[in-house]
Formats: sequence, structure tokens, C-alpha cells
Amino acid sequence: MICSNKLWLNMYNISFTSRFRKDLKLCQKRGLNLSHIQAAISILAEKGSLPA
Repeated sequence: MICSNKLWLNMYNISFTSRFRKDLKLCQKRGLNLSHIQAAISILAEKGSLPA
């Protein structure tokens, strides 16, 4: 889900930059938990902003 260049969900189209994909790959190599990033991207795609 998070690796694709464009993610189509309910309301907004999320497109990732090359820099974001490289940073995400680095996080994966370091063994970091990416579930928080996936959750934030899902919220952004649905609502357009993150809660405070």
C-alpha cells in the first residue's frame, strides 16, 4: 500500500516524492515500525489534515 507512487483513497490523491520513497526505504532498512506512517497517510487521504 505505502510503496506505490500514487495512493487512491476516498477523498485525496496522495503522491509520494522520490525523496519520501528513499527515506521510507531507509526506515525499512533500519527496522523501524511503519504502521504510524501508514496510519497518518490514510488519515491525510481521507480528511486532508491530521488531528492536533
